[in-house]
Amino acid sequence: MYTRTNDIYPSLDDRVAMANKNKADYFISIHCNGNDNKRVKGTETHVHTMRLTKSVQLAREIEKQFSKRAGRKSRGVKDMKDLKHTLQVLKYTNMTSVLVECGFLTNTKEANYLNTTYGQEIIASAIFRAFRTTIIKEFPKINFVQRKKVQNTEKKTSSQYYCIQIMSSILPINEEDKSFKRLKMNVHRKELNTKNAYKYIYLVGNFSTQEEAKNALNQIKKRGFTDAIVVKKN
Repeated sequence: MYTRTNDIYPSLDDRVAMANKNKADYFISIHCNGNDNKRVKGTETHVHTMRLTKSVQLAREIEKQFSKRAGRKSRGVKDMKDLKHTLQVLKYTNMTSVLVECGFLTNTKEANYLNTTYGQEIIASAIFRAFRTTIIKEFPKINFVQRKKVQNTEKKTSSQYYCIQIMSSILPINEEDKSFKRLKMNVHRKELNTKNAYKYIYLVGNFSTQEEAKNALNQIKKRGFTDAIVVKKN
């Protein structure tokens, strides 16, 4: 559930009431930070108190993903002792709760990153991965995704080629975006005919065999696109 999906501003009381009324299991409040010192940068995840084990575990996982997955500077997990005051949405919610600061808008370089579609996709992906990891740890016996195995009996033809999908996005990202430069490969953006929110995928390469594509995939992952996968080229 979202407390908002557009530029409306429910009060802190409304946000807390919504979470408690619907008996949510988790509450994640996402923000951008600010500081009088414009050189300050990095991510933070807040909990009400370090005594709340589940909240702390989720917060640590988020900061781990920000650092490892997103390549951001992590300022760590903080609680009301660090802030010298309490945060209402953490104090009064009845479930595992964290407040995420994605970076400082007062830092020009960080603000520019957070204002790009690419930066927003990477930050969102890190938060999602942290939440997924937390859920899997808490419910290890649940099979969250059931994938049907499809036996491929189709014979390979000379017209069958492979490429590598490096990422997907909700909004289109320019194929010349500087974030793609480290690939040292031409990026092709493809718009999908789908009802899924992620309407755009980004492809590189043109390989005649799956083995060639897999070899290239390893290099692409080393360059920071760890979600990249090999796909058949239509």
